[in-house]
Amino acid sequence: MRGQPRRYYGPKSGQFSQTKQSTAAMRQVPVHPEAFVPAATLPTLGVDENVRRMREAIILGDAQSLEAAVGILQKTVHRIGLTDLDKTMLVDAAAPLCQKCQDAGMSNHSEEILLCAVGLGPMSGAQYYAFNPQPLIESATAAAESAASKGEAAGTEDKVRRAPKQKLNRALSLFMPRFRDKTSTNPRSSDWQQNAEKLMQLAFDLDLTDQAADVFWRIQFYGGDSDASMTRRFMTRLFEKNDFNRVVNTFSLTRHKLPQCSSELWYGIGDLVTDAVECASKQKPAKVLLQLLEQCPRDYHIRTTWATKLLYCHWKRGQDFEATTGLFREFESIHGGTLGIRLVHHPDGVYRVMLQIAVEAKQWKTVDDLLARLQQIKPSSCKDARVLGLLALAKAKAGDWNGVWEDFKNMEVKDRIDDVFVPVLKEFIKTHTTSEIEEFMKVYISDLKVPVCRYMVNVVANQYGAIRNVELFVNWLDYCSQAGFEVDAAFSNAILVNCKRRWDFSFEDLRIVYRKLKLLSRNFVDSWTENTMVIAAMKVQNLIGRFESNGLGLPPAAFTRAAHACMGVRHFQGAISLAMSGLERKGVLYPWDGPTFSLFLLAFTHIVDLKGMKWAIAGAWQEPYFHKKTVLRALKDSRGLLAKSIQTNDVKQAVGVLDVALDMVLRVRDVLAKERKNLEKDTMEIMRQAALEAEQRAQDGQDPEGGSGGSVDPEFARKRDELLREFDEQQRREEDTERLQLAARQADLRDRALASERFKLEQAKEADEMERMMMEGKYIIAGGF
Repeated sequence: MRGQPRRYYGPKSGQFSQTKQSTAAMRQVPVHPEAFVPAATLPTLGVDENVRRMREAIILGDAQSLEAAVGILQKTVHRIGLTDLDKTMLVDAAAPLCQKCQDAGMSNHSEEILLCAVGLGPMSGAQYYAFNPQPLIESATAAAESAASKGEAAGTEDKVRRAPKQKLNRALSLFMPRFRDKTSTNPRSSDWQQNAEKLMQLAFDLDLTDQAADVFWRIQFYGGDSDASMTRRFMTRLFEKNDFNRVVNTFSLTRHKLPQCSSELWYGIGDLVTDAVECASKQKPAKVLLQLLEQCPRDYHIRTTWATKLLYCHWKRGQDFEATTGLFREFESIHGGTLGIRLVHHPDGVYRVMLQIAVEAKQWKTVDDLLARLQQIKPSSCKDARVLGLLALAKAKAGDWNGVWEDFKNMEVKDRIDDVFVPVLKEFIKTHTTSEIEEFMKVYISDLKVPVCRYMVNVVANQYGAIRNVELFVNWLDYCSQAGFEVDAAFSNAILVNCKRRWDFSFEDLRIVYRKLKLLSRNFVDSWTENTMVIAAMKVQNLIGRFESNGLGLPPAAFTRAAHACMGVRHFQGAISLAMSGLERKGVLYPWDGPTFSLFLLAFTHIVDLKGMKWAIAGAWQEPYFHKKTVLRALKDSRGLLAKSIQTNDVKQAVGVLDVALDMVLRVRDVLAKERKNLEKDTMEIMRQAALEAEQRAQDGQDPEGGSGGSVDPEFARKRDELLREFDEQQRREEDTERLQLAARQADLRDRALASERFKLEQAKEADEMERMMMEGKYIIAGGF
């Protein structure tokens, strides 16, 4: 600085002699790459000396000198104990250096110079704009936008977004320096505000709400064209980020600009601030309502929803009826030269909300006064369902249920909606039992045609669920469904979750409710409903695991029963898992009886698991029960199940596996039947031969044991003859039966061949029709179990 003596900081003892040649060279070339030797070999030069070297680098103008000067600046600004004079010298020297780097195309170095200058502390507007910051800010903003777009493509993790946040903070530091003077400092560029709004939006995109607010208020400080449109955009982004307090505060600080805005902006900002007050519990609705009234532009209105929401919010926050009434009186009185209530487009709506507040506060005299004034403003309000609903609510609070009935009778049927009935119902619930509540609702539903809503269903269902009365619970759901309530998947999910978690229904009771819901509606189920039932079924498996962890062994039959329970709710994987655990407990590799085989086969068939089906069939083939009727029935049931499915390649292969297994079972049963018949025939032949031999011995005069004897006993001879005739008759019957069975078997084979041909033909036709419907987009796969 002029008028100030230069200060030099001499090197430490011993250092200067080691750097004598280097410093000599530096006198010939003031700024040179050799200046960047390790710090341990350089003397600590004074700030004014470094400033001199920076200025000499500007004069030289080559890239190496400029780069070296930037390095000197970066090291100097980080020194501890810099005085205000030092900082001023550095800033004054850095400005032309920054300009020189920009001219040389060294934009990164220019940004570093400006960052160093900004980091030194507050500066004047003239000092800041001497750096020509606008091109640097635009470059930094473009870099931040590029990094943000790459981050969006990669994901939203903190590590991924760290780079764009760093780029943005760098651009914000360049755009928002600290100034010594608090007066408005106008930027020396025409398009600075456009770039500033980019920074603000980018900060919102990166969840840097505080930085976005800093940019907005810096635009206000710079005195830009910060009209209501920008304020609305800023408040909208704040609302999206749930920063409701800042929305209200922004409105309060910028409301003086609203009288000049367009109608679209006025109503948009009013909607935002009203909704924000509702969400921000610490904000004062009265203040915002009066501010809206004060700043309302000429020829515009205060929306009815603003007044009603803010008045009702004021009542709910403080529960002070006198204060709310005082606010209403101030609102409807002359304020700011206008009559407040006349600024509202529909003043009767304001009186209705005050009527509601008076009813909730049980101020019956005020209710009568407001009702009289409302009828003066709008005579037709005496037939308005909303007003009648409030009167009914007032009578409900007073216990006048006959009056409530009369008010609902005076409404038109289309106006008897749940929004009007539910508040009355809530009052009835406070003083009546569950059965009385149910009867009360049934009368209004059947006689007055009040539509059933979800709240009405839940009121009684919750009571019956709490006492685990499944019968009454299901009956109530049935009644509501017949009364017109649509049971959708969302309602089913809520009911099942409450039954399982809140009321701790057993699995059997839960399944009863599930099946009833299934009967009430086609749309009762979605993936969440299925998951709820699956989780409930899996609890059975978890319970078994806890038993085993506590040393309580369970027999294989317990696992089989649990697997059957899983099959009941179509949790096929769980059924297979439990059944496999049963095999392990029994110490076998395959199903040990017909029912277990049937369980495995049906579970594998439902999920079309070819490998599992083959495993079950191969295991049963090795067991002695393979020819039993249980196995044959399981194969036929599985075959019928697949016949009803869409004939995909997997289904066709599964059908082939079952057909082979059916043929195997039928052949085994046929072989066993033949063996049984042959055994019977051989037995009968042996007995017949013995009888003939006995008769021959009798004719030869021998006794039955083969010795010589006298005459044969007549009774013995008669029985022997009857036995021989019986053997001959049995043989003839068996031959006739065998001929008939052979003929029937041949006819059955012919019928099966014809049926197989017809089935293949039908499947081909259905496949063609299915393909045609899918191509036309008309086929919808039905939901449900």
